[in-house]
Amino acid sequence: MPYMIQTTPDPEKAHLREQLVKAHSGYLEQNQTIILAAGVLMEEDGKNVGGLLIIDVDERVAAERFVRDDPFAPLFASVVIKRWRKGFFNFKRAT
Repeated sequence: MPYMIQTTPDPEKAHLREQLVKAHSGYLEQNQTIILAAGVLMEEDGKNVGGLLIIDVDERVAAERFVRDDPFAPLFASVVIKRWRKGFFNFKRAT
């Protein structure tokens, strides 16, 4: 079952982002077989206001572990994890 993960950064920890970005990118590459979609959430002016991932794992505990093990985890002020059911995906109606 896919899970949507929405992260919000802690502005007080923004100074740590640059030193963790390479490890975070490597972590996503290492786990690409479960990632359906991932990217930065932005304001209209391009300001980073968080992240959105959709991962395909069997249980919520696996989604929680995925977030916990992310090198960016110390940067998160909040994390929302919700089950997600495909309605449309990759420009097509899901069956």
